[in-house]
Amino acid sequence: MKNLPRSRDLEILKRLARDPDPKVWEAALERLPKEALEEVYQQEMFAQFAGEGNWERLEYIEEFLDSRDSS
Repeated sequence: MKNLPRSRDLEILKRLARDPDPKVWEAALERLPKEALEEVYQQEMFAQFAGEGNWERLEYIEEFLDSRDSS
């Protein structure tokens, strides 16, 4: 079984997933377990509704979740 990040590490990854630099948030998103990735997706959706979201990040998360579901 794959080692899951500890809760402190998980919080750090979630913060990094909101970084403005695509290289940073892509790397963070790839390391998040599915449940945390879904949480970040919801947060990004809320940010979109508030006019502060990042469409590129949202689409990346959607594609990443789809690829995890199909594997």
